[in-house]
Amino acid sequence: MTRKLLAILTMTVLLITAFPMESLALTSTQVKEFPFSAVAYMEIEYRCGCTRRGTGAMVSRYGLVTAGHNLLCTKHNKTAKTIDFWFGFFSKSDYLYYYEGSFDYTYYCDFSDGYTSKNDIGFVIFKKNVGQYTGWFGTRTYSNASSLTGKSIRAMGYNVRTLKQTTGKLTSINQNQLTFTKHVDMDSEGGPVYMVENGEYYLVAVYTSSTDSEWYARRLTSEIVDTMKSKGAGFN
Repeated sequence: MTRKLLAILTMTVLLITAFPMESLALTSTQVKEFPFSAVAYMEIEYRCGCTRRGTGAMVSRYGLVTAGHNLLCTKHNKTAKTIDFWFGFFSKSDYLYYYEGSFDYTYYCDFSDGYTSKNDIGFVIFKKNVGQYTGWFGTRTYSNASSLTGKSIRAMGYNVRTLKQTTGKLTSINQNQLTFTKHVDMDSEGGPVYMVENGEYYLVAVYTSSTDSEWYARRLTSEIVDTMKSKGAGFN
């Protein structure tokens, strides 16, 4: 084996190890297993008539966290009228759990002057114990985004109804916003940005938007978690 070929093979192994499954879509079996089962594919219709695909993640028995713009239209600043949620979604005939019942939601964004990612986060409280079917992420909050700088994370989201995942390291932009390098395409924002420690999964942010090279995320705060608790999210 030539030294050049050996170097190429070594680099390939290093890349695969550093970014597992980044370019691979998850299979029908994988999406039904935790933590992937706790990620929702969302189809949204707003009161203005606009529609969107989105991603969200369960963080308790009744609570799901997502991007705020999945609950409020970025163009018309109108709230969501209906949302269908599929968990463990591979196709509309192949999924783990489907929820189309009633729910309440809270968002922290305001798009009256156009889209801004500053407070692009929100949550849903289901009327049924969805988490018993899907499982849920733990949550971890920090005092500010700079405390997350350099943390290794994973992120998941749907791209044209296909669940994908990526890895990266966070960099803070301001008190609440973060960024990390983009490796895959995910066109349905709101998916979990999370850490894995000792076999446990902790959501720390949701991804909100992207450029050709970077993902942007809005961190989960203790204030949001406390509000979810007060509205019956069922963390305990």
